[in-house]
Amino acid sequence: MGIGSSKHEQQLQALLLGVDGSGKSSILARLCGEEVRTVMPTRGLASRLLGLPSGVQIKLFDVSGRRDLRSYWSAYFSLAQAIVYVIDASSWRRMEESSTELQRLLDAEALVGVPLLVLANKQDLPGALSAAEMEACLHLGAIRDRPWHCLACSALRKHGLSEGLQWLAHTAFPETTPSVRTSRPSTAVALRPALPEPAQDAHAHAQVQEEQPIGVGRRQRRRGAGPQGSSDPEPH
Repeated sequence: MGIGSSKHEQQLQALLLGVDGSGKSSILARLCGEEVRTVMPTRGLASRLLGLPSGVQIKLFDVSGRRDLRSYWSAYFSLAQAIVYVIDASSWRRMEESSTELQRLLDAEALVGVPLLVLANKQDLPGALSAAEMEACLHLGAIRDRPWHCLACSALRKHGLSEGLQWLAHTAFPETTPSVRTSRPSTAVALRPALPEPAQDAHAHAQVQEEQPIGVGRRQRRRGAGPQGSSDPEPH
């Protein structure tokens, strides 16, 4: 059984990671009912609390994927009860870089056993790898120390995002959340206790954005722009 036994305790924390330009901030914005074409890349840390129809709440911590800030990812490993790793499935140019960063996460002792959701983003672009192709490219089948799942998605079209959150919720709370069809047997995991957020890191210029739970899977009224970042919108 996952953390907590009553409905109001069914909350898990997940790190939203990926190299810059993968579209993770756009994914978070889309899940919050915001427009994705004007999303600014995260420059430190932004967090949002999402409420699923099942009653499970997922707190996503979007950590900057800029090359000069990735060394600070480990500062937030203590928050992770799950990892959502976003990859631009249309960019062969950065596939090796994305794969290398993912392997570093898988090798981190602080993240052993932590469930992994890989989102092959930008399926709306030509040449994007499918979920099966991404699994093969990243050698995900070799993972034995944690539950994992790979989904094709598009932040622009909001395709595959709710399914990803549903997989996370079912992995944590299998008795109270519906299962997701995968190519492998579903595996429940006892999540480690949730830890409080660390103090803002002056070196990483963390900018934490907090909100009340935002419903996923229900129509959202338009919200403001996403976390502050550079002057250029993030590619979806």
